[in-house]
Amino acid sequence: MLSRLSRLDPNKRSRRRKGCGRRGGQGKTSGRGQKGAGARVGRKIPRGYEGGQIILARRVPKRGFHNFASHLVTSINLDLLAKHYQSGERVTIASLLDKGLLRGEREALKVKILGRGELQFPLTVQVHAVSAAAKSKIMSAGGALEEI
Repeated sequence: MLSRLSRLDPNKRSRRRKGCGRRGGQGKTSGRGQKGAGARVGRKIPRGYEGGQIILARRVPKRGFHNFASHLVTSINLDLLAKHYQSGERVTIASLLDKGLLRGEREALKVKILGRGELQFPLTVQVHAVSAAAKSKIMSAGGALEEI
């Protein structure tokens, strides 16, 4: 009889009643330890907090220079445009986002077209920058360029 018993379905198990008895390590303090911020209601310990010690991100020396005023430029090659666009279509930042070729917010993106691959049909390209190789390939295919 006992050999035929099986575990209950985990979806049908009753919730764990913390703070009731000493069973399963969930009694008395309900698995929160003794005192301190972790034992209090609404404990919100900041990411990286080390108990008052200076956190690692502030202890490690910083190196180099990062220009916060610089703008990130996303580059897209012609072979991707040839793969995702049809003849005569218009390539804009909005259409690149819609087709999944770009990620991010529309206002924060700057796009540059690079010349890897071939373009066999005309496209109207409206982006921030175009390399010289990409420019010649787009023009030779009969396309047009509009820089933002």
